[in-house]
Amino acid sequence: MDINHVIEALRSTTVADGQGQASDYLKKISPVIGFPQLLLRLLHDEQLDGAVRQAAVICFKNIVCQHWEVVDDEEKRWTLNEQDKVIHLCTALQNIMRNDFPERWTSFGDEILQLLRSSEAETRLGALFILHRLCKIYEYTREKANDALAELMGSALPLLQKWLETLITNQDQPACIIQKQILKIFYCLNRFTMNLQILSINQCTKWIHLFLAIVAREVPSECDALPEDERAETVWWKCKKWALKIIQRVFERYGNEGNVDVSYNGFAAHYSRSLVVPVVFALKKLILDDRCTRGREGVLHSFINDRFVSEEVICFTLTYFSDAVHQALVWRALERNFMLLFKNVIFPLLQYSKKEEEMWSEDVEEFLRFKYDVYEDLHQPSSAASTFLQMLCKRPLTMQSVFLFIVDVLGQIRKYNWRQIDGALHMLAIICPQWIKRKEHNEDVGNILSVHVDKLLNIRVIPRTTHEDRFVRLRACYVLHYASEAPFENSILERAIHSLIKCLKEDTELPVRVQSAVAIQSLINDHSQKGTVLQIVRPHIGDLLLNMLNLIKMTRVEDLPAVVDTLVENFDEDVISIAYDVTVQLVQTFHAMVIGQNRDSVDVMGVLSTLDTNLGLFAKHPDIVKRVEPVIRSCISTIFDTYCESYFEEALSLTHSLVVVHVSPEMWTVFDQIYKGFSDEGTAFFSDCVPVLYAFLTNDTDNFLAVSERAQHFLAMCEKALNDDGENSCDERTKAHAVKMLEVFLLQCRGRANHFIPDILRLVFNHLQKEPANENKLGDLKTQLLIAIIAALYCDFQMCSNLFGQMQLEAEMATFEWVVRALYANRKNFGGVHNRKMLIWLLCRILADGNLPVLFEEQPEKFMEWLLTLFGELEEETDLEAFSTPLDDQGENKSDLNVFVLFKHTLDALSAHNSPLLARITDQQRIGQERVTKLKHLMEICTREENLERAEQLV
Repeated sequence: MDINHVIEALRSTTVADGQGQASDYLKKISPVIGFPQLLLRLLHDEQLDGAVRQAAVICFKNIVCQHWEVVDDEEKRWTLNEQDKVIHLCTALQNIMRNDFPERWTSFGDEILQLLRSSEAETRLGALFILHRLCKIYEYTREKANDALAELMGSALPLLQKWLETLITNQDQPACIIQKQILKIFYCLNRFTMNLQILSINQCTKWIHLFLAIVAREVPSECDALPEDERAETVWWKCKKWALKIIQRVFERYGNEGNVDVSYNGFAAHYSRSLVVPVVFALKKLILDDRCTRGREGVLHSFINDRFVSEEVICFTLTYFSDAVHQALVWRALERNFMLLFKNVIFPLLQYSKKEEEMWSEDVEEFLRFKYDVYEDLHQPSSAASTFLQMLCKRPLTMQSVFLFIVDVLGQIRKYNWRQIDGALHMLAIICPQWIKRKEHNEDVGNILSVHVDKLLNIRVIPRTTHEDRFVRLRACYVLHYASEAPFENSILERAIHSLIKCLKEDTELPVRVQSAVAIQSLINDHSQKGTVLQIVRPHIGDLLLNMLNLIKMTRVEDLPAVVDTLVENFDEDVISIAYDVTVQLVQTFHAMVIGQNRDSVDVMGVLSTLDTNLGLFAKHPDIVKRVEPVIRSCISTIFDTYCESYFEEALSLTHSLVVVHVSPEMWTVFDQIYKGFSDEGTAFFSDCVPVLYAFLTNDTDNFLAVSERAQHFLAMCEKALNDDGENSCDERTKAHAVKMLEVFLLQCRGRANHFIPDILRLVFNHLQKEPANENKLGDLKTQLLIAIIAALYCDFQMCSNLFGQMQLEAEMATFEWVVRALYANRKNFGGVHNRKMLIWLLCRILADGNLPVLFEEQPEKFMEWLLTLFGELEEETDLEAFSTPLDDQGENKSDLNVFVLFKHTLDALSAHNSPLLARITDQQRIGQERVTKLKHLMEICTREENLERAEQLV
């Protein structure tokens, strides 16, 4: 079930073409477990367009309405999976608890405890699901100080502990499901904080022993009868996973003496005395057979003997060892069996797996994503083994043993297979940084101190960049990446770089080429002989850059654009010429396709996409962008002049990439072409125009205003989009962006284009009057319309006041009063830093005039409450804030509106000239002690901001 396929199918259901096929696809996958949850994720994803989210709502509603109840009708053969039903009900209940517990749902604690004491297993399991969701609400809070939660869990935990004790020997599936849910509750409750008031040290010790018992017990034989790829998902292995997850987390966060918050020092000391070694011995039994302590035979645990052990169990076990091995007691417990652990667990885990081999063969893009995804790597056994090896090698004699083993594997190719050679190279890459660092500081690491890193690489690693096995070639490049800081003889350094360049240019496997590129970047950035490295690379820079651009086009590895940055920064003059030649070639290809009447070819789209990608890579390098601009501009002009409407979106994207860096005089011709295209095409592509219009306006305001038609065209486009109410009209978000552009125009051109204010205000008020301004929830459009009015007031308060006097929006109410009432009635809907700053400015301006609006005459304290709320919510941002204004400028030469300083100056002025008004809005009896305290705290912040502003001015 591919999420992208689902999104496209949902989108297709909203248009006539392809609707039937899309509906059939959705109907086919609807019975899949987890599909309703996917729909819920999509309908909450604000990055998706409204059509997809609306289709997801309808699809979800149909599934619940048609397939919740079990029926005999052949047409409704399938029913919503019970697992999905539980998830939906728990999600709904979680939202209720988040809002109602404990204030409104005061009896919840007693009710859930009664359910937990029920004699019915299903009732108790349902109570566990609910309790887990309650814990998830508080999971990420720094301190779980909620008295109601603490009281509830203080009563619930002993019940859960007793229940787990009675079930620990019962491995029936229903019993294990209950055990798993108890484990999840404990983990969720203690993931980030542990409340030692509801979970004492002694109680926690008992829990740890229960977890160890679950880890140590054998899984039933029926589990071993299942295919290996299904065993990890069974409840037996999930119980082990959650038990180990808790053990690892409790030690990492609360039990690792010397590495915990002060409040957990007592618990950590107890853990080190009483638990750390018993836990290590218990976990060691997972890895090594008991007989390993008695002789050389029988040393392999089930994992070593190829008996199944889930990846999560291995991962959490090794992570625990990594966290604990620095403690002397733990190292003594592991030291005797170190080589067994190393050779039979760590070494195999660091070799490429069968899963990786299949993934590379079947889907190389997925393999690359898997290899370069940091989050994916975090939970892999190989990653845990790598970290454990690093921690072990902090002990000199351990590093010596590991090093000698690596040399032995790499030197005896007949004794070891390719997978083992890959593992040895992997280990060499892991220990290389430590080895190099110790050699630099001349630390005692046994006889390996005499081994030269570069000579070992020359003999054992560089030749393997051409090995017949692709994994070995990949790992050889990986080693050179991690050895980039090692001192090299010039001849060896040259050989290493040439081998990497050859891999990048000639290797047939994408992962090898990607890794070689990353290794080259590391040598350029990290090597102490950087001048020599650059000298070796320079003759190949053209081939390198072209290959890099092709790699980026073929893959989605996020590390690669940084490699291009490195090449550009270090070979700027060479790259400018190459980038120009590449751009000319692509544009010539584009023109040939268009002239050849091949306008609708997918190849044309590919050329434009490549142009845009390359331009994006060079965005940090203005000299390159300026050099290629004329060539790309000719491509853009061709699209608009020949009216290739299929490529308008690509043309606008290319334009944006150019003008966001630099607006040349010639680019204003493109601005005129965009306006003409918009006039001919209509409002359909206005949302694509917005970033371009914003870039033209803000990056070259002087030339924007120098020709009056430009501002007129800009405003005409915004007005046309806003007035578009036809059959295929702009949606509300697009119209909100149009109004945002009007606001940006006003603030960017403040004092230079005020003659446009009357027309803008009339347009805004016309739209505001379409629906009541005091409706309970404003959409993005109406919110933005009100903010645009404040922007006009900010630009010329007197002009706007005069204009308001000529308007009559509502009988017996002045226009300004109407605006204030609309803002106040919908005050909860104004999100974002910018919008709140605008509102604060307006409220301070009202105070400065000395008269409160009629709305606040009888309750002046509401005015101050509004201001305090706005200041308290200043941290939140919204997506429209991507289009910043001079009020939001946070650059080196700050010209932004500091509302804290403004507020202090306003109150200071009131204190000096209008103390009665100040007394009315700050009266303690009216606003309450809590708000008085907030006001005092706010004034302290304002004073600090004022002092900081003065200091900056002096500097």
